[in-house]
Amino acid sequence: TGPYGAYGFSWLDLYLMGLADPAEVKPWFYIADSSPTLAGEYYAPPNQRFTGLRKDVTLDQVIAGTGLRVPSHRESQRRFRVAFVLLTSGEQPGPTELVQMALYRELMERDFRAATDARGEVQTVISPPVTGPRRRAIGR
Repeated sequence: TGPYGAYGFSWLDLYLMGLADPAEVKPWFYIADSSPTLAGEYYAPPNQRFTGLRKDVTLDQVIAGTGLRVPSHRESQRRFRVAFVLLTSGEQPGPTELVQMALYRELMERDFRAATDARGEVQTVISPPVTGPRRRAIGR
């Protein structure tokens, strides 16, 4: 195995998320019955040698088992809203906790965008409701 590449979702991940066209998903493989035994990690540890049985996989096999993704990548959602909840032991959070929460939110927004190669976006800021008089579409 070589060193890890840039952080990001695989083409299969992007397809399943609705962010990639099926034609973009190239065949991949996994190693069955490896020696030494591979753990359940997403990537094999770097700089090690493994032997085993190569098992090729195609997106057609995934689609045969699960069906086409609905909605398709052309119609799927690209912007996701994520709420962060800060739990405390009954006390108001202090400035340190609020700054840390803001850093986590910003990091998630940045990393998700990078991991999807800007195909998807996470928004973590919840705008307060609009206050003031409401406008009506029809007269009284």
